[in-house]
Amino acid sequence: MPYNLHVMGGIRYQNIRLRNKTVYAQNFGGDVSNTPSSADAVTPRVGILWQPKNWLSLYANYVESFGANYGNIYPTTPVPPTSAEQYEGGIKTEFFGGRLRATLAYYDLTKTNVATGDPAHPGFSLVTGAVRSRGPELDIQGEILPGWNVIGTYSNTDIRALKTNDTYPAAGSRYWGVPRNMGSLWNTYDFQQETLHGLKVGGGVTLRDSQLAYNPTDPNFSIPGYATVDLLAAFGAPRTFMGSINIQY
Repeated sequence: MPYNLHVMGGIRYQNIRLRNKTVYAQNFGGDVSNTPSSADAVTPRVGILWQPKNWLSLYANYVESFGANYGNIYPTTPVPPTSAEQYEGGIKTEFFGGRLRATLAYYDLTKTNVATGDPAHPGFSLVTGAVRSRGPELDIQGEILPGWNVIGTYSNTDIRALKTNDTYPAAGSRYWGVPRNMGSLWNTYDFQQETLHGLKVGGGVTLRDSQLAYNPTDPNFSIPGYATVDLLAAFGAPRTFMGSINIQY
């Protein structure tokens, strides 16, 4: 297209048919089966990319999705399908002939019918009407020196329940299971010397902020942040060793 514009679009039709069987504690009545349920949806996607310079690209996209959920809402109601819509925009750059690449993006994702365990009825689910996550993401990768590759990532995620099941969580409260801040730095080195050709070593660290845990009796209960340190050694494609160390902070 003119002006270095690229446009993408598409639609998808999906039909979902489910039949769930839940096995749960005897004091709640034993097995439960429900009649099959079906749902369908048409989900669009569209995107645009502008490349004003050969090293600079600006993009935006909108995507919808639709998928199956599993489980029952007590006593026999199947969990309805989940759907989502996402807006995203960002900048992609590259320097030094493509040896250094960076992407800065911001996204806004809303997902409906998010199923979680029902503490009052083991084996069943509660449904949170809608959960929204949004925030910036940064990704940098490149070859610093011949054979030395570095990947660095950072994300800041604001995830909240928008529509709830009237029990837990409260509308507007932060959702569980996702740290607010998360970053990683990974290095690998492929030996260039002929005698060591095929040998690769690497190491990296991933840092995760504290995060809320699923706890209806204490909505503020959280898991402390922690770090993982990973090591890698490989010689040729099939022989690889990896190890990790967890550090809580």
